[in-house]
Amino acid sequence: MSKIYLTLARYEILIYLLLATGGLFTLRGAWRAWNEWRLAVFSLERELALRRLSRQVALLILILLFFCGEFALATFVVPALPSGAMLPTPTLNLLASPVASPLPSAQGCTTSIRFTQPQNGAELSGNVEIRGTIDVPDFAFYQYEYAPLGSDIWTTIYTGRQSGKDISLGNWNTALIPAGEYQLRLVVVDVAGKIQPPCVINVRVKEAP
Repeated sequence: MSKIYLTLARYEILIYLLLATGGLFTLRGAWRAWNEWRLAVFSLERELALRRLSRQVALLILILLFFCGEFALATFVVPALPSGAMLPTPTLNLLASPVASPLPSAQGCTTSIRFTQPQNGAELSGNVEIRGTIDVPDFAFYQYEYAPLGSDIWTTIYTGRQSGKDISLGNWNTALIPAGEYQLRLVVVDVAGKIQPPCVINVRVKEAP
């Protein structure tokens, strides 16, 4: 269900356009039905025109409800989804002992999309504030995710809609995952549903004292 929510949020503008187009056609049909009802001479013609008018009005109300539902979903529901709700939880080797080793360099980070806290190679423990810069045109929403180093199975930590330079993106409770080396990825999506090149850094999670 969360994947459906995310898809609807990504294509928010397209859905609005489709609903607006459908609304215009429905409004046109309602106008024609009203004119037919107003100009009808015989009672049967008036009854048929009234039925068509009622159907068009009901369809307009339905389109309005869909519009309000899409707005509420994209504005309130998706940013409030809990950690890990959008992607499957990765399979971890709990028997493996974390081995301290040099972490790879950051990938894809730019002055427009990047983490400012933590930095690449940082050691984390407990509840950590995530900060970053999101400065792209037609911004829709962001999410940041983690995966064990070398894995391509990502788990979403948080999703939000605010943008700016060096802003708080949320928090990550690293006490909920085993100690070890992880990738942290910032994904930004624009209003057209296009995913910008993500910023990926590498961090080392330590056991909380």
